[in-house]
Amino acid sequence: MRQSLILMFVACVGLLAGTRLDAVLSRGSPDKAVVHGANAANSATNAAADPLGKWERLEYRDDSPPVACPEEAPIVAVLGQSNAANSVGHRFVALRDVYELHDGKCYKAAGALAGADLDYGSYWPVVGDILIERGFSRSIVFVGLAKGNTTAAQWADPNDLGRYLVRKLGAIRGVTHVLWHQGEADTATPPEQYAASLRMVIGAVKAAAPNAKILVAQVSLCSAGRESAGLLKSQAGVVDQSKSIFAGPNTDAVRGFEDRYDGCHLSERGAVKVAKLWADAIAVAK
Repeated sequence: MRQSLILMFVACVGLLAGTRLDAVLSRGSPDKAVVHGANAANSATNAAADPLGKWERLEYRDDSPPVACPEEAPIVAVLGQSNAANSVGHRFVALRDVYELHDGKCYKAAGALAGADLDYGSYWPVVGDILIERGFSRSIVFVGLAKGNTTAAQWADPNDLGRYLVRKLGAIRGVTHVLWHQGEADTATPPEQYAASLRMVIGAVKAAAPNAKILVAQVSLCSAGRESAGLLKSQAGVVDQSKSIFAGPNTDAVRGFEDRYDGCHLSERGAVKVAKLWADAIAVAK
């Protein structure tokens, strides 16, 4: 009985934490504003007047000293929502030459990914370690652009995240891969509407990074059992290898109780599983 009560308590705490992670943008959380130096009281006004600035203010910034960016390393930009950002319940540290690029400076990949929002952990250091171990490259650089609780329509909107995407991605030379990991906020969106938005996002990516391979994950699972088979079909439907659009992993397959601390966001165990799936997908995208 006591053990059952403890498990219920842990689950409730995880659910509350996860709700905070994926609802933080919609309610303008004061603690979020403090972390990133924004004025919570003026956040709504600022967002309306300067939508690009709103997203830039939510970027996590690495406060460690920058290091030299590796030459000729693949540059992998990550788009999407919280599971592609810094919502992981463990802060991984890269063991090999894995870096993150933000505002023209490189940092050793560890903990939260610079540029993405939230300030927990990410699994991208693990993805980089796996790829290097497999001989994919001697080093690798990640660019964090993902933002929690965002929809495909927002990323497609040139007056919203679409503008942020084009500006940020267009400012980086030599982007080799763009990873799309989003869908949890769109489980109620009609699949055809989602597909139309996703095609617009892909068009914007191609304009900003014309030589990049684009990988689209199949993603929908979130708290309270929300998921959408239609969404997964839409994500798979945009894949066209002749246009350098490849299938990313189906992360909905990682769904065990111990893989997601709130039914949506990834625990340490779940993050390692998803990292391996992403490494597999990146390695075969040729």
